[in-house]
Amino acid sequence: MQIRPISLIALTILVTGLLVGCGERENKNILKARLALSNQEYQNAQVSVNSALEANPNSHEAKLLNVVLEIETGKVKFQEVISVIVAGLQLLTQEIQNLETKEDPDSDDLDQLEALVRSRNAVTGSFVQIIKGKSVSPTKELLLVLLEAEQCYNDITRRLAKDLISEMGDTVAAHLSQMAIEYPSKAIRKSAVKHLGALGDKNFITVFHQILKNKNESPEVLYEVIVALEEMLSPQILPVLKTATQTNSAQVRMYAARLIGQLKAVDAIDDLMRLFADSNSYVSGQAQLALIHMGTSSIEPLIEVLNKRAVNIIPDRSSGIVSESQFIATAYIDVDRRSARRLDVQRKAIEVLGTLNARQAIPKLIDLLDDDDLNGNAVSALTVMGQSALPRLASSGKTSQENLIDSLMDAVRSMERSDQIRIHSARILSNIGDLRAAAMFINALEKDPIREIRAIAASTIGNMRARGKDLVIPSVEVLAKSLDDGNDTIVINVAKALGQLQVQDDTAGQKLIEISQDKRRRETVRLEALNTLVILKPQQATQAMLRILFSEETSPDLRRVAVKVLSEIGDDATTSALVWALSTRYENVRKFQGNMKRKYKSNLANFTADIKGFGIDWDGHPDYEMPSYRNWGELKPIPGLVRGEVAIALKNFGADTAAVNSLVEALEKDERATVRKSAAWALGEIKGETARKHLITALKKDKQGVVRQEAAVALGKIGGSEVVAPLLERLIKDEYETTRRNAAIALREIETDESDRGLINILRKGIGTFEESQESRSVLDQVRTSLKTGGRALTSDLLLKSLETDDEWVRWAVVDALGAIHNKQAVSSILNELKSESYIVRKRAVATLGNYKSRSTVEPLIEILNDSSESKSIRAQAAVSLGKLRDERSIEHLIKILDIDITEIQLQAVSALGAMKAANAVPLIQTLLDDLSTDLLVRKACINALASIGDKSAESLIIKVFRSESGDIFKSSITALGNLKTIEVVPELIKIVEDLDSSSEIRTLSATALASIEDERAASVLARRLIDQFEYKIELDVDGLKRNYTWESLVASAKAFQLPGLIDQKMIDRIEDTWEDHPVQNAAIAALSRSKSKKAADYLTSLLEDNNSDRHQTIVRAIGESGQSQFKSKLIELMKDKNGTLDDRRAAIQGVGALADPSNFQDLVDILDDETNAIELRQDATVALGKIGDDKVISNLIDKLDKLQSDNQKKSLRLDIIHNLAEAKSEKAVTVLKKALEDPDSDIHFMAADALYQVTGNEYGYSRL
Repeated sequence: MQIRPISLIALTILVTGLLVGCGERENKNILKARLALSNQEYQNAQVSVNSALEANPNSHEAKLLNVVLEIETGKVKFQEVISVIVAGLQLLTQEIQNLETKEDPDSDDLDQLEALVRSRNAVTGSFVQIIKGKSVSPTKELLLVLLEAEQCYNDITRRLAKDLISEMGDTVAAHLSQMAIEYPSKAIRKSAVKHLGALGDKNFITVFHQILKNKNESPEVLYEVIVALEEMLSPQILPVLKTATQTNSAQVRMYAARLIGQLKAVDAIDDLMRLFADSNSYVSGQAQLALIHMGTSSIEPLIEVLNKRAVNIIPDRSSGIVSESQFIATAYIDVDRRSARRLDVQRKAIEVLGTLNARQAIPKLIDLLDDDDLNGNAVSALTVMGQSALPRLASSGKTSQENLIDSLMDAVRSMERSDQIRIHSARILSNIGDLRAAAMFINALEKDPIREIRAIAASTIGNMRARGKDLVIPSVEVLAKSLDDGNDTIVINVAKALGQLQVQDDTAGQKLIEISQDKRRRETVRLEALNTLVILKPQQATQAMLRILFSEETSPDLRRVAVKVLSEIGDDATTSALVWALSTRYENVRKFQGNMKRKYKSNLANFTADIKGFGIDWDGHPDYEMPSYRNWGELKPIPGLVRGEVAIALKNFGADTAAVNSLVEALEKDERATVRKSAAWALGEIKGETARKHLITALKKDKQGVVRQEAAVALGKIGGSEVVAPLLERLIKDEYETTRRNAAIALREIETDESDRGLINILRKGIGTFEESQESRSVLDQVRTSLKTGGRALTSDLLLKSLETDDEWVRWAVVDALGAIHNKQAVSSILNELKSESYIVRKRAVATLGNYKSRSTVEPLIEILNDSSESKSIRAQAAVSLGKLRDERSIEHLIKILDIDITEIQLQAVSALGAMKAANAVPLIQTLLDDLSTDLLVRKACINALASIGDKSAESLIIKVFRSESGDIFKSSITALGNLKTIEVVPELIKIVEDLDSSSEIRTLSATALASIEDERAASVLARRLIDQFEYKIELDVDGLKRNYTWESLVASAKAFQLPGLIDQKMIDRIEDTWEDHPVQNAAIAALSRSKSKKAADYLTSLLEDNNSDRHQTIVRAIGESGQSQFKSKLIELMKDKNGTLDDRRAAIQGVGALADPSNFQDLVDILDDETNAIELRQDATVALGKIGDDKVISNLIDKLDKLQSDNQKKSLRLDIIHNLAEAKSEKAVTVLKKALEDPDSDIHFMAADALYQVTGNEYGYSRL
């Protein structure tokens, strides 16, 4: 064979590198020989070698270098001396190994070891250099020398040796196989295995199997075998993988388990379950993941493990295949250890069954609730089943045993079950929160003899927030009765549940008031009662709360919550009491008494008269008496905790001048910083000039940072140019970091030139300490966010000047902010940063370029994508930006880059091709998806891309994923099949939607897919879901609004169909239920609009007079979407009403658009042409016109687009017009669309190309279906 030449520069670097660090003891002639060889000065090298041999005839290195030089000069034939080189290298290697394994080497030994390693490097490096370009036979001896060269520390030598072996190809396969099995050096065996793997010949599987069977083989070699097997992934390697699970290397066992999972090899399930007993948690965890990946086929064997208590995995005696598994040999040391291992195996089996949503296992798992060792795992598994993101994997009919909720309810109801099983079953049902269990819990709260179950029942009723006349009335009645329970835990849970239900009930309310005042009760019980009163805010609680507030022997915490109740009730009659309480100012007893004495001019009667003047009914409860004082020394201050809550409460009385003045006084004078902070917050909520003035003073002068930080936040809420300078001053000077941070946040709301300059000056400081005139990361992060929020052209200009800094982080932050503002004037500067030496700056620049939507950035990004010397994360970011730009020039490059086996880049390239709807990428994307060795995230991206492209040829592959896989990729498959309108899966999607035991996310995804497919079979199914009371699971959003997320999602899907009248009354009930918040009511309105019954139409008509602003726009839009022409005149009226709210007018326009009535043409054109209208109204008018779609509309839209293109204005409006022209498919639009195609904005260009394809069939550089 002909050895490929290598460059002189590379060899010079190679051998020069061998000289670095040479010790003093090394022969100088040897050093000279090495240097001469590196420079290819062979005569000089020979002279030095001869001198070295004269000085030391036994020098191994000199002898070997002499042989190498004889090959170069032709004195000997290569084949004649290769055995000499091999023998010499073996001797060197043996000496190296002896020194490496010496137990206590001294410094001389270490020096000698270093010298020997350099000798080996010199010989192998020189040998690799000498044989370049020579024709040599690929003998075993040559192969061995090259394998030795791969052990060198020098990277160049290793790579050269690797390349030479690779060039030999399969001509050395037999030698590699022999060395991989037999060669004494594990390093050589490892290299041989690696090269066999690179050849990729499945004939080597038997070699790998033989290596894995060797129990004495080193972990390094075994690992290289399993890596090689991954490249041959197929059922053919399964026997080898099963053997790999029995090796002594944990890493190999873990790797083998993963590959078995990828193969979904049912025959290896027992092998995987044996790994549950592995002493290494990573191995057992990977075995679990593999079984989960296999799905249904794992379930029965896992259940058998539980039935046999894992004796089938760890028998009483070590025998058979288990004896080969040395890693679990410790299980046989003694009975206790064996028992512990069996428990570990069962626990892991339970976890897998839970994750697999294995309904066949429910009876066994419920039985295990009585097992003290396993009940915790059984609880977790059953809970996971109730919240599973997997479809039901057991497909044998729906029996009571397979229904989790029914099975658990049966367990709770059954008095024959143990108390432990009943309690755990109740707790699992509580964790799941399925409304089907609500009635059972109501009954349990009232009648169950076990107090733990009653406590769980009370808590669950509240968490479920059970609604509907069939549930809520019994819930409240039983809860009210249970407030008399003698168990404090039950009473606490009942009180909390009443607050969660938020239902006004006089009986319950009165009992809560009594509990809150009862001084004989535990404080935790009273506190929960008060917290519920905060939510229910019954007017009759006012006097009781005032009594608690002024009760000096009551704890500050109870008094604080009593103030919260008063705040929520909002009775103006309590203002004077609250103002007085806040005015007391002092925590210190003597200061408080002195202040009161001065205020009342030493007249105690005046003090008492003020207390009486608050109108508190002291006779309303026997435990409370009006305070009576004989002297000033008996007065006790109102705690700061209470005063702080009073300050917060006075926010609700902001219209009262006395309340504002009291807050101002507290801000300036209260002794406690926490009270001053609360006063600052309240003033920020009240707003106004008085508040602003005093908050600025507090920001400047208060000595406590917590007060200044709150003042900064409050000033941000109030706003105004007057607050900018004080906020900037604190941002620059305040020693308290949180104050500076909050000042930056406050400036976010006030966009002025002054604030932008100030923020950028702070940004320029860079990260460091405040004391060193720099700034902390937390403050700078808020500065960045403020600059990025609503950034303007001036902000961009100021930031560009900051790019001149040498501070790496500042340049990164500037690029990041510019990218968020994406003013196109900054594009050239960001492009310059692509050349930055800083990795983080380059990466940020690449990531932000896509935000500018500038086609001029495409070529530089393509260059980075293809640059193999650039980091993979930056290349991946280039793919992300190209995906945002969607330019046809990048398609072929993104397709090509998919062949690079770098997950990060593949992932983003696939996503980008999907965004561009690149049909020519479909075959390669399908190949990646079908390859189980492809990274799971990449496969998920493949599904999303195929759905975006819309190629029906991908259906069978995605259906395969849908029916066999789980997790995120399963979710993506549902969405994709909906986008592809795959009729075949409709029955399965319907089954998921109907299955209340499936997770909310999976059910809503399936419903959305059904809406996309538009198969009428789904209409009745969704209608039944909308009226099923078990769908009414209430949750709270971040604003505290009650939501019914799953149900609302089902409504959104049901809107795709005409719904039967059976939904009418239920929807009307939800709309009229005053307990519901507007999001749920709005969803009910939307659902009702899809019913064509007279009852629904009449009710919707009546709603048009509804003045509830939270739902009025929904009513208007829903009426329009109903498609009923009788509403047209009202919608037109609302649409044209310039005094109407923006949201109402938008909803009316959208409603008119839904009617698609050509007679509305002129009214919509008038809105579109009126430039005084908000851009949102004009966009909605464009969409509405598109739905009419006649020639007049098309001509108008063409003219409008032509003008906007010429003026380069209103990008969002242009995009809407282009979309509508694409829908119209009119040849008249071609000219203006070609004009848009030349737009430098990438979004306009892409949409124009897409529209032109739909009109003309010309792809314009793209690849379309």
